[in-house]
Amino acid sequence: MVIWWILGGIAVLLLFILLLRVGISITFGQTLCVVAKVGAVKIPLVPAKEKKKPRTKASEEAVERKKGRQEATEKKMPRPTFREIRPALPDLWEALQKALGKTRRRMRIDPLRLCVTFGGDDPAQLAQVYGWANTAMWTVMPQLERLLQIPDPHIHLETDFESSKTQLEGAVGFSFRLGDLIGIVLTLAVPVLRWYAAWKKRAAVIQAENTKTV
Repeated sequence: MVIWWILGGIAVLLLFILLLRVGISITFGQTLCVVAKVGAVKIPLVPAKEKKKPRTKASEEAVERKKGRQEATEKKMPRPTFREIRPALPDLWEALQKALGKTRRRMRIDPLRLCVTFGGDDPAQLAQVYGWANTAMWTVMPQLERLLQIPDPHIHLETDFESSKTQLEGAVGFSFRLGDLIGIVLTLAVPVLRWYAAWKKRAAVIQAENTKTV
């Protein structure tokens, strides 16, 4: 009899966790501010509270060694470029739509204020990126508004041919049930892992060919 009470308690706890509504609010631009929300509790994540620790020579050497290992790892591991990722985007977008459709608009994005000023040294490439961004926005946003609750979206895109950097500012807030988030992650895991395995295989072949030529 006790085991049934234990199993029932675990089932109730799991149900509570899956139905728990959490969220995250991100403000970016001049400064970055990230606040997580669990139920009615707000937890500031960025900027985090700084913990002052006495810096010794040994600790500084340990930090330098850690940075060296990270840089060596980044150099060894190739990273996919946008040109390599772009062919997989239609499949990922289709999988994401299916996953969001299962949530029945329980996920909410509020606020959604985004201002992007594209900059770059190559005017032709800048114009091309700006065109891609507009196409993506007018393709994706109507579908997102159909699948999610986005009460008041504000997105503005523009170009600045005199600036060499792209500037991004705004505020985005997400709220969702943990169960819905887990379902979305599991739905996207299959196409993402399939694409990553194929890309890693191609990258290994290219690296091997470059090694032979050298």
